[in-house]
Amino acid sequence: MSFYEALGRYYDSIFPLQQATLVFLIQKLGKADQKQILDLACGTGTYALALAARGYNVTGLDLDETMIRLAREKKGQRRKSACEEGGEVSFLQGDMLELSKYLQPGYDGAFCIGNSLVHMETLKEIEIAVKEIAAVLRAGAALIVQTVNYDRVLSKNIKALPPLENRERGVSFERLYNYDQENHRILFTGILKLSDGSSRTHTVPLYPLKQRELEGILARTGFGQREFYGSFNGEPWSAGDSPATLAVAFLESLEPRARA
Repeated sequence: MSFYEALGRYYDSIFPLQQATLVFLIQKLGKADQKQILDLACGTGTYALALAARGYNVTGLDLDETMIRLAREKKGQRRKSACEEGGEVSFLQGDMLELSKYLQPGYDGAFCIGNSLVHMETLKEIEIAVKEIAAVLRAGAALIVQTVNYDRVLSKNIKALPPLENRERGVSFERLYNYDQENHRILFTGILKLSDGSSRTHTVPLYPLKQRELEGILARTGFGQREFYGSFNGEPWSAGDSPATLAVAFLESLEPRARA
């Protein structure tokens, strides 16, 4: 079993729905009211399905074919369960760098959480991705982005984050960080330890996106109002202490302002 096959099998055990995250998303996206929401790097669709159950119409997108397959299977199980009313949900395999090629504009909100945006190779690619997101949102729409707090990781030379564990299933996910100063990359190593004593290891480079870099990208791509939090609990962001960098930004109208 490969790393991604194993990760897909245990994904929901390692990354279960967090109530604080769901509450935060609902608060910032606003009342459902048939809103069209985009879940970027949706994984197995946990939050897309939870929001759809609460009346949002959600499109989940992920680059990984396995994640989209699992998300569609979960959607099928949802339909087979009791006659659950709610919004529509669909899942699409695709690249955030090309959103405008296969999504129509007019989404009422979007979110990209789980430290996903930093999997882009360069800061320029991150900006292209955010620009593509802006292209499919309507004016006034909210964009929610969450990453690890790389200001803290770099300044404190953090080598690992606390492991994620599911004791009932006997699995854990260790997260190791090694800063490659020459190339300005975080070499992230994930170690998935299974109940049978075996493990799977995978290393991937991440761009260590700082808060000021993210804010600059949001400003340049049309997001005028910007808020920053330290976690989904909603406390203010702190460079040295917050575990996450969590941005909420609202797309400005592209229409010219009337003269006073």
